[in-house]
Order: sequence, then structure tokens, then C-alpha cells
Amino acid sequence: MAEKKEYLFVKADTGQNDRLIPCMDDDRDFMLSLGDGEMVKIVTDDTRSLWRHKRFFIMLRRVIDMLPDYITEKDRERGIFVTMAKRIPTVDKLLICLKIDLGLFEIHTDRLGYKHEVITSSISFSSMGETRFKEFVKNCRDKLLEEYLVVNPEDFDEEMKDLMFG
Repeated sequence: MAEKKEYLFVKADTGQNDRLIPCMDDDRDFMLSLGDGEMVKIVTDDTRSLWRHKRFFIMLRRVIDMLPDYITEKDRERGIFVTMAKRIPTVDKLLICLKIDLGLFEIHTDRLGYKHEVITSSISFSSMGETRFKEFVKNCRDKLLEEYLVVNPEDFDEEMKDLMFG
């Protein structure tokens, strides 16, 4: 059986066409060893990005700071009812609320069928790949803007961009 090796490449637009650019010297050496027209099989995985995970929690911490201290009548008309800062004081509680809002939970029952406990689903690296996590983050953002925060979506996105990349 042939020995399996891994090489890392990054997709880059070089102006003419999209290209795969080697990340390290070994990756470049492999690329240079290929003959013209030689075919290479690429196998991908859905490895979760640590940076995206960190950015998500940076966003949640900032959202805690942005939660209103009180709810106005206008906010109630928008459907914002119980998301006052005093009710969601921590990132952990906010994350639980978002998971429940997005349907990522189970209700555990006893042997007689009585409901006892809501258990939220995990967003750990082993339980959720990059594709699902990106979708989860987008859904959280949408839910935060729709029901939790009293801010303009463009302003929120700009602040998050500055906070995470600025």
C-alpha cells in the first residue's frame, strides 16, 4: 500500500485563475515534483477553525455588553421581551439561550414520561465540524439581531469586524 502524506495548500486568486499555493517548504517541494499534467487526488476534511471558534466567543462577550438594561415599548413591538442584561449576565447563559432559541436541545424525561430537564447540544470541535459551526454562528448572529439587540445590523457587523480584526 502506498504511503499517505499530507500537504497544505491555500486557495488564492492570482489575478488570472484561482490557484492552490503551497503553505510550507515541503508542500512546495511536493508541488515542484509533479510532472506537467500529473493528476493529484485531494481529500478534504471539515476541521473546525480554532480562530472562528474564538471569534464567536469574542462576539458573545461583546453582545453581553450591548444588551439593553431595559426594554422599551418599541423593542417589545419588535419581539424583544426578556433579553435584558440582568437576565443574561454571562456568555455561558447567552450561549444556552441561543442554543434553545435555535432548537439545539433535548428535553429529558423520566421512565414515566415526565419532562425534567432541558439539555442543550454541544458545539464542541468533536460534535460539530466547520461547515455546521459556520451555519450555527450565522444563525446566532441573525437571532441576536432579530430578538436580543437593539442595533442596526450593519453597525453590528462593522463593530464585530473591528473587534475581531481591528
